This record gives sequence, structure tokens and C-alpha cells, in this order.
Amino acid sequence: QPKITLYFNQAIERTSLEVALKAPPGTVEWLDDDTLVFTPAEALSPSSDLVLSLDSNLRAANGLALPEPLQLTYHTIGYLRPVQRLPEPNTQEVGPTSSVVVSFDQPVVPLGAEQASLPAAFTLNPAAQGKGEWINTSTYVFYPDPPLAGGVTYNVILNPQLTSSAGSPLISDSSWSFTTESPRLLSIEPGDGAKGVLLDQQFTLTFNQPMDAESVAENLELLDANDSSIPINLSWDEAFTVATLQPRNLLKRDEPYTLRLTKQAQSR
Repeated sequence: QPKITLYFNQAIERTSLEVALKAPPGTVEWLDDDTLVFTPAEALSPSSDLVLSLDSNLRAANGLALPEPLQLTYHTIGYLRPVQRLPEPNTQEVGPTSSVVVSFDQPVVPLGAEQASLPAAFTLNPAAQGKGEWINTSTYVFYPDPPLAGGVTYNVILNPQLTSSAGSPLISDSSWSFTTESPRLLSIEPGDGAKGVLLDQQFTLTFNQPMDAESVAENLELLDANDSSIPINLSWDEAFTVATLQPRNLLKRDEPYTLRLTKQAQSR
């Protein structure tokens, strides 16, 4: 609740203030004969004006009048607003490992506060696992772990209970959405149509996002010239974005082989 303190250069006739002061409903408290505090009866709305005026009916204790009318205008702080949102609203083909970030135009949390005691700035729908933290007083970052699902539209729903450090509520309709990119094979080595492939050749498949190893194994096969599947071993890097396929037996000389990956293979 705001309080406005008026300091005069001499003692005031208190009863004259009742006629001279024009203000919204509120209370007047005299701290002494030349200092008073005005408190509005109700909390002020964000981005609103409070106007106080004193006219020449105001008298000092010795009878002198206010030389000229006085008007004081106060503008309250605005709503809490996001000023940066990443990924930006309606962005397509967002990498599933991308962090989700929101920055506000006012401080929200105390500097140096314990993260566990602070509110989350937003939630994701559909829900995602990971870690969120305030990296400063007005910026919140969510790190997905595991990565977000591929080819999914996520809604970022800001916490409606958030307020600025000054008490301003969050402006409505400030949530947003983005869509992650679908899983895709970026490259394969050796490449399509390669000649002179080694009999003990390893094949390296690089994806644009972490993949579900079991799903890829179920939908990946190496076929011989008779279109028969031959036994393979499949291994992954730590990020599950690079798969290495190794035939269990030596390939035959001068034989065509086909590596087939169906689109039923899923990301993590």
C-alpha cells in the first residue's frame, strides 16, 4: 500500500487541510504539525495515476494561505511483462535440446536467493523433465533433460502467481508456444552409392537429435543382394545422436548392400 508524505515549511492549521486536500479515498496521519502521510484506502492498479491537489484554503498555523494551488501526480509501476521469450513465439523446427528462457521487464526474485525457495516462472504443456533456475533477478531458464520430444508443439504457460519485487502482477495473455523439429537423419558414412566399401565396414548414422536406441534398432536393417537381413551390432555415442552399425560377419566381395531405416524410428 503506497504512502505519500508531505513536508511543509511551517506548521499547518490541520482543520484547513480537510477543505484544501482533494484526493482519492484514504486516510491522513499527522506525524507533526508540518508533516503528514496520506494513505489511499485501496491498493492502486498497475499503470494508473494518483492525483493529489491542495488549494488556497490551506492555512498555516499563523493564518497564511498557500500562495498558489498545488497538484501532485504519481504514476504507478506497470504490469510485469516478459520482454524476451526463447524460443520465440510460434517458432518452428526448434532443436529438442534447446533451453526455454523468459526475461521480465522488472525484477521478480531476490538476488542470491536459494533456488529451491523460488517459484518456477512457467510450466510446459505437454510436460517435460528438466531443471529450471533463475539466472538473475528477472531471467528464468529451463534446461530439458532428457531433450524435448521431436515434432511436438509445446505451450509455455507463465506462472499466473508471479509478481515483481515491487508487487506488480503478471500481465495476462503472455504465454506462448513453439514446435520442435522432427527427428531426421543428417548424414551417413559411407554415403549412398559408395563404391569400394570395406568387408568389415562400419556405418555411421548422424541424427539431428537424441534418438531412442531400441526404436532405431527395430527399424534399421542391412540387406544383402537377396533382400535378406544380415546380423548387425548397433552402438551409440553418449548423446544418442550418432549410431555406429557394424555387420557381425564380413561382407561379401562385389556384392550390393542396402541400408534401410524406416520412418517408424523415434527420437528419445
